[in-house]
Amino acid sequence: MRNLTTFLNQKNPWLKNPRRVLRDSDILTYRKSPIQRNYEQFSHWVFESKARNLVIRGPKYVGKTTFLKLLTERIISENEYTPIYCPLRKVEDFEKLPEALRKISTNRDVVFLFDDADQLMRYPEIIDELSSISIKNIYTIWFAELPNDKDMDEKVMLPLSFKEFVLAQRKNLEEIFRNQKDFMELFRENSLKIEAFNGLIKDLQELFRQYIITGGLPGVIAEYIKKQVIRDEVYYEFLLEFKRLAKDCLGILRVFLESIRKFTSMPLRLKSLRKKSHLEKERFDLCYSQLRRGLIIANMGTKLKKTYFRDPFYYHIANFDIEKKTYFDSIVKDLIGAPKGYITESIVFEHLFRREKYQLNYLRKGPGEIDFILNLKEDQRIGFEVKYKHIVGKRAISKLNNISKSEDLPVVILSYEKLSLKKEVKMIPVYLFLMFLD
Repeated sequence: MRNLTTFLNQKNPWLKNPRRVLRDSDILTYRKSPIQRNYEQFSHWVFESKARNLVIRGPKYVGKTTFLKLLTERIISENEYTPIYCPLRKVEDFEKLPEALRKISTNRDVVFLFDDADQLMRYPEIIDELSSISIKNIYTIWFAELPNDKDMDEKVMLPLSFKEFVLAQRKNLEEIFRNQKDFMELFRENSLKIEAFNGLIKDLQELFRQYIITGGLPGVIAEYIKKQVIRDEVYYEFLLEFKRLAKDCLGILRVFLESIRKFTSMPLRLKSLRKKSHLEKERFDLCYSQLRRGLIIANMGTKLKKTYFRDPFYYHIANFDIEKKTYFDSIVKDLIGAPKGYITESIVFEHLFRREKYQLNYLRKGPGEIDFILNLKEDQRIGFEVKYKHIVGKRAISKLNNISKSEDLPVVILSYEKLSLKKEVKMIPVYLFLMFLD
């Protein structure tokens, strides 16, 4: 790469003229974007954390670079410190980085903002040196493992939840849902009265259809809203990142996808997944841990673990890799069948999985099962079964009724559009349920 000092000066034009930050391309793109992430909680964390090194972990297109640029703008406006933005994707000689930063730093206290810093995490001694010449360092990473002996405060930037996705596009709904109690609180209080929201079902149904296509990555969502298509290049960008992981990680995703296609409704045993991948246990565990650390997959359960993609778009990427064509075309034309059912179930899993205060599991009982069991407290549980189809058959409802009675377990069916709260097994449209999750 060309002279590192020259490169960093070019990336920080506001060092000579602070007003130039207002013309930064990433900031302008964010301001014009049809979907804008709310970064308030991340800004609060940055300014309140006592740690010297802050790490933001998240995938491509989730908004990490945009946040660093908006943070740069804010620091400049407050005129107390000097922010220096350091994109590291193309940097190879990290040993020269501290000296280059010393050359462009002013006499004032500086804050370093390191973007795409995965490779830098391999050099703890350089991280120490960088900490000695700044008041705070902020790093964005994706798959990297943090150095064990460093004082680092890590925060995860996840794809938008469905509720965030909706409120970013429908500002008129923000007032309606802002002060609503969480679904679990309403359930505990036996005050689940959401029939009043029946008029929103069609609009939310269409937005949920979009969410199945794009997932919650703001960069992907913005492209779809603007062009009604997602370019092949976007899929290839993600696949390139996956190929940079430990060898065979992408192969595990391929095996995982094939298993989903064949056994959509069955729990996926990790032991079985490893066997199909033809990898030694140590190699498989390394790849699987990287995919989990990179927020691509997660699992629940103990002995018989169910594994899920953590965002719908990751499913589409894996499918694109296998088919060598965009899954986009087929899913837009025909959102039916087993893949859509799995994607919907994985969306519900992710939203419940984020709620760390509740223990999440599932239940198999004879020929039937409940997709998700949430322990609200020691003596209270609730079950959720995803049935994202136009008609839920009487036989399926009867099975759930039997499980509900034998296990003394209230069960809620997350349906396509049916809303019924009077029977023992209640039905709520999945997208309406997601709007009541904080």
